[in-house]
Amino acid sequence: MEGIGAKEVIFEVVSALCTVGLSLGITAEVGTISQIILILLMFIGRVGGITILIAFGNRISSIPSKLPAEKIAVG
Repeated sequence: MEGIGAKEVIFEVVSALCTVGLSLGITAEVGTISQIILILLMFIGRVGGITILIAFGNRISSIPSKLPAEKIAVG
């Protein structure tokens, strides 16, 4: 969207997603929307995609859990 080459954009996106910490210095040149996308990619890379899917996924519990009923001998 910003008139930057595909190689540079792919490098920035992969670097943000993998939380490598490398940059070509074009982050300051891109617009606000692109910076927000890079921030979200960095967050997803740091937390983990599966963790985010589990956190925002449906929490359907088909089997109710119960505490065990057992007397424990102490002493």
